Amino acid sequence: MNSFKKVASTRYSYFMRKLFFEVRRQQLRNARQVSTSETVQETSNTNVIKIPKRIERGPTDILKALSSTVKRDYTAPHYKYHDDPFLIPTSNIAKRMFALSQESGRKAAQWVRQEHADLFQHRVADPPIEVYFPRAVYDEKSEVDETVLQKVIAQHRVSDSITIYGLLEQNGVELSRATKQSLLELLCYYNSQDPLEEEWIEERWFRQGNRSREKKKNVWNVVPSRGGEMVQTR
Repeated sequence: MNSFKKVASTRYSYFMRKLFFEVRRQQLRNARQVSTSETVQETSNTNVIKIPKRIERGPTDILKALSSTVKRDYTAPHYKYHDDPFLIPTSNIAKRMFALSQESGRKAAQWVRQEHADLFQHRVADPPIEVYFPRAVYDEKSEVDETVLQKVIAQHRVSDSITIYGLLEQNGVELSRATKQSLLELLCYYNSQDPLEEEWIEERWFRQGNRSREKKKNVWNVVPSRGGEMVQTR
C-alpha cells in the first residue's frame, strides 16, 4: 500500500511539473509573439519610406564621376603621342612634327570621305550626327533658297554662304533684312575666309605662331624718344 502511494505521488508530481512547463512555454511563446508584433508595428510607424526628389543628371555625369577617380600622370607624355618609349618625341621640333603629321592624316581621311562620299554609305552613329556626313557642294546648278543660306550661315561656312548668296542674286530671290545682316556679320567677323575648324588644334596653334613671328618681323613700331621725336624701331 505504501509503495502504491509512493508511485502515485511520483506520477502526480511528474504530471504537475510537465503541466507547469507547458503552461510556462505557452506564456513565453505568447509574450514573444506580442513583442514581435509590437516591434513590427513600431518599425512600420517610425521607418516611413520617403522617396527623394529626382536629381537632374546630364548625359555625361557618369563619365565625369568615373574620370574624377583617375588622376592625371604628370610624368607621362601627352596623350596625343604614342605610349611607346621608341616613338615618343623628345625635342620641341619633333613634338610639333609628330602632332602636325597626325593631324594631317586625319585631314587626309576627311578629304577622301568628302571627295568620295558615295563609298561611305554606312551610318557612323544612330541617331545620325550631321557633322559626320560629307558636306554638300554648291555650284551653279544647285537649287537653293533663303532657308539653305540661313542654315549655312549658322554653320559658319563662309565660302558656301557667298556662293549661295550669289546664286540667289542671280535668280532674283529677295532676301529678308535679318538674313542679309547675318551674312554681313559673318563675312566681317571671318574676313570673308573660311575659319579653321576647331578640331584642327595643332594647325591652329602652328598658324598662330607663324603670324606672331611675321608681325614681329615685318612691322615697324613707332616709339617716342626723349627729345619728343618719333623713332622707328623693329
